Amino acid sequence: MGERRSKRQRRTTTKISAVIGEDHDHPNDYQTRQSPNAAEWAQARRKEREQLHKYGVFTKIVKEDIPEGTKIVDTKWVYVIKRKLDGSIEKYKARKVGRGFTQQDGINYDSDKTYAQMIRPETLKILLVLAMQKDWSIRQWDVVAAYLQALLHHDVYISDVNENGETEFWKLNKALYGLKQAGHEWYKTLQKILAIIGLHQCTGDEGTYINKEKNIIIGTHVDDLVGIAPNNDILDTVQHKAEQHIELEIRGRPTKLLGMEVLWNEDGTEAIMTQQTLIESMATKYLSEQITRKNSLPLNPDLYQEGEELLKDPKEYQSITGGLLFIARMTRPDISFHVNLFRAKSSKTVRVKLQSSNRDPTTPRYHKIIRDCPTKTNPPKTQYLHRCFLRRRRGQIPDRHSYDTRGPAYRLV
Repeated sequence: MGERRSKRQRRTTTKISAVIGEDHDHPNDYQTRQSPNAAEWAQARRKEREQLHKYGVFTKIVKEDIPEGTKIVDTKWVYVIKRKLDGSIEKYKARKVGRGFTQQDGINYDSDKTYAQMIRPETLKILLVLAMQKDWSIRQWDVVAAYLQALLHHDVYISDVNENGETEFWKLNKALYGLKQAGHEWYKTLQKILAIIGLHQCTGDEGTYINKEKNIIIGTHVDDLVGIAPNNDILDTVQHKAEQHIELEIRGRPTKLLGMEVLWNEDGTEAIMTQQTLIESMATKYLSEQITRKNSLPLNPDLYQEGEELLKDPKEYQSITGGLLFIARMTRPDISFHVNLFRAKSSKTVRVKLQSSNRDPTTPRYHKIIRDCPTKTNPPKTQYLHRCFLRRRRGQIPDRHSYDTRGPAYRLV
């Protein structure tokens, strides 16, 4: 008589996928040249080289012109497929990047001048709510080739391989993406331009610039600018003055900011902030199981089993919890406690039992839950600016009565 086995279906434990899938939106150089879209990628490279010439980023030199003993920084191509909110392809982007890790402190950069101030997420959300509350105009701009418009204050020498496979040598006049000081140089350049326009840096958030007399507020995040003002004429004036110094792309009402997607109603009086694309990308990259059922979020600290098998490499787990920490700060502060609980021991090598439940941030079900719960921002009727963290019905944006509201409130002072 054979061994008797139970016919009851067993629940399997969800595990982090051991193999990280390819990121098709960020191919390497070889993949772009062998891709069915090789023509689009070649056009993207040509456009990038045209911009380098347009802004006078470098001067071609011969190797003998480089001072003896100088460290030469080489370059590489970085590629990305830019997508619209619906997931369709917006454009193919190629960027010539300097390999900044080969730079030498004190020679071709200063380690104390690599920082760049950007708007805090909390400030950005307040700007969105303030514009809705006061019925002000709001506009987003994208600075074209931002870093390429910033002057360098060090002698940086570059070696590059052109499309014909020939090695060229450059002396940089302006910043190149990837250099350690590139972000700082652009930050100082933008700071000067905004000062000329009449905007002064906010002391509480150095990524924000204001003009109290005209009620203009501009938030900056690398090459993204978000401005609010009482009417469009004021923003048109700001835009016209800025375009005398830098090239801008007008995005209109913000839809993608700081890793968030902003969904507006028709009259611009309500906005939903979500990170659905990021969450789904994390689930696709790290998690093999696809779960669609939603449940509550019970908390069980006993998921950690001390003394069990040690994790050989906890980096994947740390990456997942790190991504969820970013989501918690941007759009879902209501999950902060749960995520921090699991992050607390991520630096240790104790193996975590990744159970197929929504209490574990490393499971697909947890990703499904937080994906379906965006942040909705309403223009408040009082001086308090409320951020409501809301649960959305599956497949649609419901009316306000179907939301649970929770979270902090802000007051403008």
